Amino acid sequence: VLGEGLPCPGQRLHCRLLLRGAARAAEAVVVAPGAAQTVIACPADCAIGASGDWATSPTEGAWQVRDCECATPSGSSCGVVFYSVDTRALATAEVPDACCFQTSAGQRALPEAELLAGLFHGDLQGDALQMQAVPADAEAG
Repeated sequence: VLGEGLPCPGQRLHCRLLLRGAARAAEAVVVAPGAAQTVIACPADCAIGASGDWATSPTEGAWQVRDCECATPSGSSCGVVFYSVDTRALATAEVPDACCFQTSAGQRALPEAELLAGLFHGDLQGDALQMQAVPADAEAG
């Protein structure tokens, strides 16, 4: 868990997202920190499908995914989704089974923090889905 204080924009953290009782551990980049709620960007593998469950294919979750240029590897991009979560659910500890940011070629990636903020505040006009989350090292109830 983070401990005292707010997360910083661009900070890479982890959490466990809950959707209809199904948990998904995820890598997350802080976009807009807050005392109670923090907006995070998560990998495209954390998109929600039309059924309201976790998307089972890139096509099913495409309505929610935005492409963002990556800080690493340079010159690449990765798909991201934006969620607003309880700030207390964000943790610094890595989780082995977490969904990670990836390029379309499957290479590990890290989206560019400033561009994530631009997507969120610009294209999405500050709109993120509210998502239940618990710290990544917690068990899903």
